[in-house]
Amino acid sequence: MGGPGRLGLVTGAGFLAIRDHDMARERRGSPRALRLIHIVTAFIIFTTIIFIMMSLESGTPPKPQIAKLATAAAIASSLIRQKRQAREREREREREKEKEKERAKTARCSPTRSTGTCEKPSRLNLFSRVKLFGSKKRKRRRPEPQLKGIVTKLCSRQGFHLQLQADGTIDGTKEEDSSYAVFNLIPVGLRVVAIQSVQTKLYLAMNNEGYLYTSEHFTPECKFKESVFENYYVTYSSMLYRQQQSGRAWYLGLNKEGRVMKGNHVKKTKPAAHFIPKPLKVAMYREPSLHDMTEFSRSGSGTPTKSRSASAMLNGGKIASQST
Repeated sequence: MGGPGRLGLVTGAGFLAIRDHDMARERRGSPRALRLIHIVTAFIIFTTIIFIMMSLESGTPPKPQIAKLATAAAIASSLIRQKRQAREREREREREKEKEKERAKTARCSPTRSTGTCEKPSRLNLFSRVKLFGSKKRKRRRPEPQLKGIVTKLCSRQGFHLQLQADGTIDGTKEEDSSYAVFNLIPVGLRVVAIQSVQTKLYLAMNNEGYLYTSEHFTPECKFKESVFENYYVTYSSMLYRQQQSGRAWYLGLNKEGRVMKGNHVKKTKPAAHFIPKPLKVAMYREPSLHDMTEFSRSGSGTPTKSRSASAMLNGGKIASQST
């Protein structure tokens, strides 16, 4: 190869090295070592070109070492270019992978998805939601007992045990072993209890006229305030009703014959209102479901109304004589 051919080869290699050096410098992510290689390669090529041009001007052929040096520089520049291209292809593949992940994520989260790879996650989510919804319903249907109350007898100061008979009659008995004289005292608030018969499962309630009656459902009229009197007897008064003018509470009471009294005729200072609980055991209760009283007043059953006899008390559908 003549001098002009060698000069063209070396000049082309020099231009390639210069271009690679400029491109590497423009790339922000190029390592420092790679930039140094570019600079050294460019310096060698420029030096080689100068020596060759000086040799051509003087008429002496270039030395073989200079030609080898130019070839090595061209090879180094080619290797650097190939490595950069490989790195760019790798980055391009990584970008494609990221795009695929984003598309897959968008397809899973999109509410308008139809079929494809999102079908299985959709079925799984639907199954988990149905299962979770079912478990919540079961928990609502079967709540765990959380209220700590007592199973007890209520002994009146008049010498009777309060009892609720099978026909719904509320009165007093002197039988110590009567199964109708055992009640559940369920706490439904701060010093507020529900009085439920263990035998019949009926609740004691007091209506707006002061009459006691029994209810199959727990209503606001079934709530009684439990208070300890100064002589350590316990009184039970209606949470809903009291004297409008004086504000005096209406109490649960038994007279000397063991009959229940009208709530507004019972005073807390009298023996009729005084009871002594005789606890039999401690028990855990579920919170009773509170029902609206209008449900039962519309059906004509349950709470005695003002249209009924004012001199009698309705106990579970049975008219009993009332002591005043």
